Amino acid sequence: MISSFNAQLCLNSKSEAVCALIMLDGLVTARPEKDATVSASITPSNGLALHIGAEGIHLANMDSAILDILRAGKPLILKHVATGHEYSVMIE
Repeated sequence: MISSFNAQLCLNSKSEAVCALIMLDGLVTARPEKDATVSASITPSNGLALHIGAEGIHLANMDSAILDILRAGKPLILKHVATGHEYSVMIE
């Protein structure tokens, strides 16, 4: 379980939340492949379970505003800066 990570809301020009962004650098143990299978779900304890390829990550203590927009159907963007890969994921 990881409790220290970078997650933020992404806003449009009207200050409306359009997605959530999580940086994967430092969270994943292996460099993710560009075409990796990625999924995400909200846990009963208000965390976020991510699966990137064969790797599973549990993020604890998610901000309630981020969880609210994900529950409302907004996408989660996962970004790995070192590789330049970005993944858009809808919450299951």
